[in-house]
Amino acid sequence: MMHLGFNMMVLVILGRFVERLLGPARFLVLYTACALAGSLASTFLMDAAVSVGASGALWGILAAEAVFAFAPGFLPPPMVALARRTALINLGLNVAASFRPHVDWAAHAGGGLVGALLLYFVLSRGVPRGDRIAHDRPTPLPGQNIVAGLCVALLVGGAIAGPVLGGAFEPAPTAPIYERVVIDGTTATVQVPSSLAPQPAEVGDDSLRVDQSFGDLLHDPASVGVAIISVPPIPDDTLDLEIASILEALGEAPPNSTVTEGARRRDDTSLRAAASASYRYESDARHDVYIGIAERALIRVDVISWPDGDAFAVGLARHVVESYRDGAR
Repeated sequence: MMHLGFNMMVLVILGRFVERLLGPARFLVLYTACALAGSLASTFLMDAAVSVGASGALWGILAAEAVFAFAPGFLPPPMVALARRTALINLGLNVAASFRPHVDWAAHAGGGLVGALLLYFVLSRGVPRGDRIAHDRPTPLPGQNIVAGLCVALLVGGAIAGPVLGGAFEPAPTAPIYERVVIDGTTATVQVPSSLAPQPAEVGDDSLRVDQSFGDLLHDPASVGVAIISVPPIPDDTLDLEIASILEALGEAPPNSTVTEGARRRDDTSLRAAASASYRYESDARHDVYIGIAERALIRVDVISWPDGDAFAVGLARHVVESYRDGAR
């Protein structure tokens, strides 16, 4: 909410200044083009599956303000010093904020670059310069009102299509309904949520490990990764050492994440032994790991979910591991 509030403040304060210089039609074109550029930059440069917000458009307005301030001749001489100082402060604060966790720097960069170039080379044509900005209006560009109308339609259509196609009006995911499936290339079966579509399995070079995923974080509340690793029977007197090794490995968080639930041995398992840990990524995704040791297999399940899928994902990794059965025995 703080980020949203800051964006609205930038839009009101800087947006009014830039809109007065350009006029409503050009401002709409600038805003829409920078929003699209920011979204495209985020799609191609960021690893996150989801990015929300209008920061690309607002960075385009910031860049446009900087062009007005620093390009010669745009503003009356008495306004230049204050405008440049303000632009430097705004850019400095926002560049620093772009490298904070959970902030989409790619959207900022894409929107800002397009905003500066579009204003300087296209939208500034016919805009009064110097002392003339006080009494002259911008000379209309050919077709600017048509393009502005298309931008309005695009923004309104996106505001409607996004929630509808993205499932914003669907009920929040609840506890999953399980079905038993065979892990491809093995005789092992586990229970996974019926709503998560299976992905092709990957078999290790030594044929001792098989990995198969279920679900897609772009569309599902969680994804489940199941690894079945064939091992010789572990003697009782070395089982504790094996679990200790697993706990040590789980104690180290994956890159760009922190431990939220430390690695611990599970005494409530139906298998010979089990261990679990949970992590939280900078993107706010949750990662639960549960590892079980059966008679001749080690079963590892990784569940990754978004915050709104917690009700779906809680306890999911444990359930999948504890449901393990080997049809060959």
